[in-house]
Amino acid sequence: MQSLRLPLRKGQFANRHQKRVFFNAAAVTLNVTPKGTKKFRDVPDVVVIFLSKFDVFKKGRMFYEVQRTIKDLGDVVYNGMREYYVNATIKDRSTVEMSDIADLMEIFVDSDRYDYEKFPKTSERKNQFKNTEEGVKTVSDGIQALLDKKTKEQEQETLLSSIRNLMTNLKLSLDQAMDALGIPQDKRSSYAWLIKNS
Repeated sequence: MQSLRLPLRKGQFANRHQKRVFFNAAAVTLNVTPKGTKKFRDVPDVVVIFLSKFDVFKKGRMFYEVQRTIKDLGDVVYNGMREYYVNATIKDRSTVEMSDIADLMEIFVDSDRYDYEKFPKTSERKNQFKNTEEGVKTVSDGIQALLDKKTKEQEQETLLSSIRNLMTNLKLSLDQAMDALGIPQDKRSSYAWLIKNS
């Protein structure tokens, strides 16, 4: 099945950050929906908050709430997902709530910033990750997991590139290219799918 790409309207944003929000919301929804759920009304609502050091939309605001609307009518429609973007670049102190968000973002991005009075749990958790052996190990394990994932992705991309090159340059079939590279039988269907859908 071929994917359909609709043209963007003027002023529309389609960037990897919003796609990440969409992807994570779908993954979270699958995770929190009880197995055997048969009715869509029983699928839990999900709130996604995208925190960044930069202004995703470049509109000079610290806090964005993104809503779905009906084109040309402007009516807000709701599908169970709430979507917020908060950045640490803009410091909005126009209200108490915005000021609190700005302070919290500073704790997230400034490695030496804590506020045990206003944000005791966040500050304590940050301190655990930064200054305790268990926290450092947790962070190290997380970084190692990311590195392992990146390495696996790079190895996969290298193999896919090799398969394509063999097919193009030596006029081998997909199976012949995978034979030449010694790709195990149990992995062939996933590589075949990736080649056909990339």
